[in-house]
Amino acid sequence: MAWRELFPGRTGGLADIHQRLRDMLDSNRHTLSLAINGLLGTTDPTLHDRVRRSDDRVDHLARQVRRELVVHASVRGARTNLPAMLATMSVVKDIQRIGDHATELARLARLHGPFTPGQPRHAQLAAYRNRLDTHLDNTRDTLRTHDPTMAAELITQTINLTDEIDLAIDLLLITEYADSDATATALIYHHLSRTAAHLTNVLTAVALPLDQLDHHDGQHGQRAGDADTVA
Repeated sequence: MAWRELFPGRTGGLADIHQRLRDMLDSNRHTLSLAINGLLGTTDPTLHDRVRRSDDRVDHLARQVRRELVVHASVRGARTNLPAMLATMSVVKDIQRIGDHATELARLARLHGPFTPGQPRHAQLAAYRNRLDTHLDNTRDTLRTHDPTMAAELITQTINLTDEIDLAIDLLLITEYADSDATATALIYHHLSRTAAHLTNVLTAVALPLDQLDHHDGQHGQRAGDADTVA
């Protein structure tokens, strides 16, 4: 059963939780952009605090969602929509993890400093930021529309982005004459890759039956659930 079939009403009960999930994704987009902008050269002494406050909001919303699910279960008892609750718990976990990766990127921005403008890695990181911004926006919209076809298309796109970033990491690790930025770049790209993978997990709630949540065999034979095996 698709996730959209578990929420027959547009308002009230579990359906209201969807707005909180979309708010979490909006905050994640803000947090991620702040952190990556720090790596691209934003001179903002308050950046780390702003990232922390934005991620704290995601954590607060996650706690609200979990509390509302518990209240829903206690009120409805045997009539509780357990599949919907399980799917929502899984989605909350993945959205929350995106914020965690963003805070790690902010920490790397503070420790490593920004990349040099005009250099290939600066341009590549900016391109990844823009693509992840788009994926976050599209994932948010898909949670609103419950469109399984759109979700399936986005899953393919996010898997392809994950593969692309992972290949960039592989190249950094096997380069014989790596420069001093290679280790930092590999760590940064790891967090970007995991962010894309967690978005894929979120989208499976819309595109796939509940028993296949966090699992998708893309054209490269990659599982969306791998986001949780490499945090």
